Amino acid sequence: MSTQTPKSMLVSAAVIFERSDGEKFLIAKRRKNDRIEAGKWEFPGGKVEFGEHPEACLIREIKEELNLDVEVTGFLDIASHVYPVHPPLHVILVCYLCRLTGGELKHLAVADAKWITTKEIGHYEFAVADLPLVESLRKKS
Repeated sequence: MSTQTPKSMLVSAAVIFERSDGEKFLIAKRRKNDRIEAGKWEFPGGKVEFGEHPEACLIREIKEELNLDVEVTGFLDIASHVYPVHPPLHVILVCYLCRLTGGELKHLAVADAKWITTKEIGHYEFAVADLPLVESLRKKS
C-alpha cells in the first residue's frame, strides 16, 4: 500500500472591481467537472507556477480564464485551507484587489461569472477556501 504525500498549492485570487467607485466586483463559478468544490463560486485566479510572482500569475490567469485585463491596486488578505482529499491538499490563497483595465468578459475556463456587490455576496455559495476572503471583503466595505 502506497501513501501519497500531502501537497501545498499557492493560488493567486482577485477581487476585480468593475469601476473606480469599487461597488461591483467579479466572482466566478467553478466548472462542474472540477475535482474540488465543483459548481461553487470563488474569486477568480489560479495556481502560481514555479518561479512566478503571485501578481504576475493573477494577471495571466485572469486573461486565460476570463479574457480580461487587470491591474493590481492593493492587497486584501491571505487565506489557508486544507481539503480532505487524497492526498490532502493545502491551498494558500493570496488575494489582491484589482481594477478592470480592458478585455471583454468571456467564460474561457469558468462555468459562469457575475458582477456583484458586497450586499449580494451572501446569495452565492463560495468555495470553503474563499470564505475567509469573503469576510475580509465584507469588513473592508
